[in-house]
Amino acid sequence: MTGNATKLNPTQLYLLKLFSCNPSEETMNDLKDILTNYYAKIVEKEADKVWERLDLNPEKLDEIL
Repeated sequence: MTGNATKLNPTQLYLLKLFSCNPSEETMNDLKDILTNYYAKIVEKEADKVWERLDLNPEKLDEIL
């Protein structure tokens, strides 16, 4: 251990409080699914922005490949 303490950010603190109730495995899996879907939507939105900015479409991707 280096002795340097790391401060938790508000999201980390919230999650610690949320999980302090010792949720069941089913609840944990549900929460994982929710978080995974949330971040997948963010990635999809960003990818859509890139497609628009680069004016991409399936035909152009085929040309690139």
